[in-house]
Amino acid sequence: MVLRSTRCSAQRPPGDAGTAVRANRIVTVANEAERRATPLEANSNGITEGKSDGWRLIYCTGSEGEQLEFVQALGPVKQTFDDALEARRKMVSAAR
Repeated sequence: MVLRSTRCSAQRPPGDAGTAVRANRIVTVANEAERRATPLEANSNGITEGKSDGWRLIYCTGSEGEQLEFVQALGPVKQTFDDALEARRKMVSAAR
């Protein structure tokens, strides 16, 4: 049986009043022990090719059960967003 670590959970160490969030591990694992043993570098899903090159996603659950999604846009995909924003600004400006 192959499991994919698709859910994370928030946990506080005993005596810690702060918030701790555990992120997903984007690797295929066979059991919970393997999931826990995955390297920290596997805590996010980075895209390195195509139109989404530079996109990085992290999904997790916060300490109060809330679903969190963190998105990072770098490199080529950031340029795509910057170009789209500039085109939108020009369109809005021309419509005034």
